Amino acid sequence: IEGSQNVKQLTQILSSYFDTLQLQIENLSTLKDIRYMSGSFAKPLPFAEKLLTSTGMVAPNLFLDADLLEKLADRSEKRLYEKSLHDIKNTIYQNIYNNISFIYKSKGTEKSFRNLIRCFGIDDELIKTNMYANNVEYELRNNRRNVIVTDKFVNFNTPDNMVATVFNYIDTSNPNSVSYITSSAALTGGYATTLEAEILFPLKPSQASDTYFNTNTISASLFGVHGAEADSNTDTTWTTEDGNFQVYAIRDEKYSDNVKFLLTGTAGGYVPRLETSLYEDVYDNTRWNLSVRIKPAQFPLKGLVDETNSNYIVELHGVQAQAGEIMEQFTVSASIIAPPDAFMTSAKRAYIGAHRKNFTGSVL
Repeated sequence: IEGSQNVKQLTQILSSYFDTLQLQIENLSTLKDIRYMSGSFAKPLPFAEKLLTSTGMVAPNLFLDADLLEKLADRSEKRLYEKSLHDIKNTIYQNIYNNISFIYKSKGTEKSFRNLIRCFGIDDELIKTNMYANNVEYELRNNRRNVIVTDKFVNFNTPDNMVATVFNYIDTSNPNSVSYITSSAALTGGYATTLEAEILFPLKPSQASDTYFNTNTISASLFGVHGAEADSNTDTTWTTEDGNFQVYAIRDEKYSDNVKFLLTGTAGGYVPRLETSLYEDVYDNTRWNLSVRIKPAQFPLKGLVDETNSNYIVELHGVQAQAGEIMEQFTVSASIIAPPDAFMTSAKRAYIGAHRKNFTGSVL
């Protein structure tokens, strides 16, 4: 018909259809390819469930208990979801499909179950598997696994933070904060007390480096405790009956990477001076766990054995590990006459960093 647009519109429809058909044919051979949700594949395939079914695995319908609000609005009564349940479900199917070969090859083993669980975005810290067997020989193996965990550190390795200290103090805006380690009369009944710190000794830059700054110290205060007033959240003055100790790292000479560790206490205290041998290359990004333990000589049997020996044992223990392997460790200890009950039972404040008079005063 003259002047009619039907032919042009029909031609456009046919062209659009053939374009779509060409793209579908081109991708037909790649439908079963392994795809990861990144880059050009920002969204999972809408038929990922069919991919999984084609491998012989029964793919159950996930999120059956989702209500209407979660299905249509991608949110619950209290939370707004980042992605739709449809996309999350297909992402899980796609993850399982990507790993289906390994899951099948290791079927029936712990590795297979762990790999399947991880396809749901769940790691071993949330769900851990235990395997039990009957009438079998079990091989004891060194099968330690290293995992990465988030950790918080205080950085004293700056010119401004060299004489900084961190100690217990109440925060009125935080109901979980504590002003001090509370006192307990039960601690005289044969209990031990331990304080531990994890310390990373940084690699010091050379004096020619632009990032070098002069620490100019032989000793570095690490951590310790002092007595605290149990009836005050804000008074940081040390108590008269001050059950205290301090731990230091001491270089053999200035600018050296080698240190020995020292446990000591202030004048009039009850903690003896304990010193380790020299350890080389400590200031080389090595991580140490140092602990101080004070326990009765009969621990853990105090109260069950003859108590003629009422002395206490003070220990300084250290471990330096790398990739799950212990590289260095030590324990130095000494026996002391039973200190006053207040030494064990009184309230205390712990600190890390610089040792300051009454926690906030001059640097000692």
